[in-house]
Amino acid sequence: MVQFVVKGPFSVPLRRGVSGGRLIHQERLVDILQESEDVSKPGCYVFSCASGRGSLPVYVGKASKNIFKEAFNDRNINGLNEYLSNRRKAKIEFFAIHQANVRGQIGNEACIEDIEDWLIGFASRRTTQLLNIHGARPTKWSIAGVANHDGKGHPGTSVLSFKAMMGMTTKRPKGTPRISIGEDAEINPEVVVSASPETEEAIQIEEEVSNGGDTLPENSPELPT
Repeated sequence: MVQFVVKGPFSVPLRRGVSGGRLIHQERLVDILQESEDVSKPGCYVFSCASGRGSLPVYVGKASKNIFKEAFNDRNINGLNEYLSNRRKAKIEFFAIHQANVRGQIGNEACIEDIEDWLIGFASRRTTQLLNIHGARPTKWSIAGVANHDGKGHPGTSVLSFKAMMGMTTKRPKGTPRISIGEDAEINPEVVVSASPETEEAIQIEEEVSNGGDTLPENSPELPT
């Protein structure tokens, strides 16, 4: 089984544009690479919109070679800038779901594609504002602490933040005994369900980042124009 690992959230640096709106601060994106070199591995990525109430997925993507380079290509940056133009209070965050062990320069493209589809399925149930939506199909892969994992150990802060942002929780099918600590447990993608599809929380987050004010998040650099 090919294993993937969640890293993040990483704050995406923002700057003030000439017209007063906010844009991705491209010169500061290298800060994310300095936080973790794993973001340059193959895998998938999710951009999220964060506020005081929580966070929502914005865009899900994949990269067979380098998550960072693919995630911050010109097309994605333009899309995020457009998204920011209508959400003046939003903070953009970035999660990387990288392949744990990579041979050569290219990751397992079949698994990466399946994970992207699966994540898009979750994200589209979490919010109607997702920038990309298409189908999903499962295969043999795992994301530590998220899906198809053995259930051992504490998931870690990145996994907890990622699952909260995606609206994920897990359930036991009827008739399945509760798993004790130490036992192996495989969690299939179909068993992980959306914790909050079209919930009031998602609506409240959108309202908070969309209404009034144009203040940059505290940890985002603001450049003179």
